[in-house]
Amino acid sequence: MFSYTKKFKRIETVKLISYNPIFFWENNKTNEIISGVGCIEKIELFNAFELDLIKDEIVNKITHITNLTPDVPIYPKFLGGHAFNIKRNSKDDWENFPRGYFILPEYIITSNNKSTYITLINKSQRHLQQYINSINDFYEQLINQEPIKEHPTEIIHIDNESNKLNYFDIFNRALEQINSGFIKKIVLSKTKKIKINEQFNFSYFMQQLRKSHPQCINFYIKFSNEQLFFGSTPERLINKDQKKIKSEAIAGTIKRGATVNDDIKLEKKLSADLKNLGEHQLVVEKIKNILKPKLECINISNKPKVLKLKNVQHLITNITGELKNNIHILDLVKIMHPTPAVSGYPVKKAIDLIEKYELHDRGWYAGPIGWIDSKGDGDFCVSLRSAIIKNTHIQLFSGGGIVSDSNVNDEWNETEIKMDSILTILKQMNR
Repeated sequence: MFSYTKKFKRIETVKLISYNPIFFWENNKTNEIISGVGCIEKIELFNAFELDLIKDEIVNKITHITNLTPDVPIYPKFLGGHAFNIKRNSKDDWENFPRGYFILPEYIITSNNKSTYITLINKSQRHLQQYINSINDFYEQLINQEPIKEHPTEIIHIDNESNKLNYFDIFNRALEQINSGFIKKIVLSKTKKIKINEQFNFSYFMQQLRKSHPQCINFYIKFSNEQLFFGSTPERLINKDQKKIKSEAIAGTIKRGATVNDDIKLEKKLSADLKNLGEHQLVVEKIKNILKPKLECINISNKPKVLKLKNVQHLITNITGELKNNIHILDLVKIMHPTPAVSGYPVKKAIDLIEKYELHDRGWYAGPIGWIDSKGDGDFCVSLRSAIIKNTHIQLFSGGGIVSDSNVNDEWNETEIKMDSILTILKQMNR
């Protein structure tokens, strides 16, 4: 395979979305946008497997791409991710979704604040002018996209209450395990199903989602015309640029205030709350223990800051460092996922209890999603505040950490607020 990259003036993000790519990734932590159009190679696995199988295949394919523009600082990328529990077979609404899915697009669009790079990947070498002509034609198609227009979406039904009794039941069972000393923390998730009509305009929805959550990583991956996974997550899992890595711990949540004064009071309450601080510190310590043996140095914030999103406020601690050896990004993903922020602590016991208690399949919710380049660098987020679209059904996912002094009503309300990041926009689009 061969790749050719050309630099252009920055293309508006709305143009990229309206072109309906099969993968879209907007990381507002790095001001980087990556999207993919078409598919040259696809790695898709439906059965239980190890991440090493994906890594070996990706490395084999991407390292055999001849880069015809080595002086341009953009490299071919595989885009994708995998389910929360990669070893579990899919069931329920995830039955026809792969557990792991990575694509090598025909066109990869990479944008920063100033420029857009378009990379064309082809299985047979062409004359350089043919690459240039193809990329120029593609660029013209992108910039001449019609503006995204709103199409009213009819919400036919929202399943609001059917999961509440089940959630209260598994909360109490989890709390028993915590109080007995078997486990310190477990993250319980829940779902909400929405039936919509066939007029749903996903491009318009995605544009509204990214407007509402400019501090988050906004993403989607299209498995087929009827199957799509998307979200707007505040949480980075791991970013690797040569030997430099960035990660973060996000745990501890409170709602936003109705007024500025209320918001500040809630922020101070969150920053001093022992339950949330303890839950947060578990995540920080686990990430530190995982990464420290791999690093020359590690830098961790002295105390968590407060990340303010549209609906909620979180405690966040930034973690950076420099690797001793140049480890592949997928090896870092493997040792990092899942963090206690999405599973619990100890992690292995928490995953076992999640499999035992949760009646639904999490699928890709809380799994890693991102990109890998030919140098072994990449960027992955934790796919929170996410949902799947399957035909005319949307299924939302959210979760919260349970510790010894958690209150079931508070946790239920927190998960409802987290779902509002998507549900509010759907309601605004409703007829």
